[in-house]
Amino acid sequence: MDNGNMFFLWCIITSVTVLATIFAIRYLRNKENMALIERGLNPLKDEVQKARPRPFASLRIGLPLLGAGFGLFLASVIDLNMGHIGDEITGVYFGLITALCGLGFFLSYKIEMKWWKEDEDRRK
Repeated sequence: MDNGNMFFLWCIITSVTVLATIFAIRYLRNKENMALIERGLNPLKDEVQKARPRPFASLRIGLPLLGAGFGLFLASVIDLNMGHIGDEITGVYFGLITALCGLGFFLSYKIEMKWWKEDEDRRK
């Protein structure tokens, strides 16, 4: 087989796999909902809880992305100021992105823990 046929075959197999996975997920979810209805439970209860706003979800994503962006900016500033020194500078890029992304996760953790402690104190 040449590359064109292999690519065509790969596209067909991938499409069938994705569609079969989506069908299986929908089928199993429907089967689960029917079992809950037979027991007299409300299957939409979980859907309502999933739809609630999650205030820290954006924080969990935003702070690491902010850290990664700041790390990329800082690495490019270092690269411009030091001049092009070859391939060694890619380590600076990955190191700063990883470090500042980790800092973003750490800040997110600290902010969430502070909020949970304040919320726990308010409930007492």
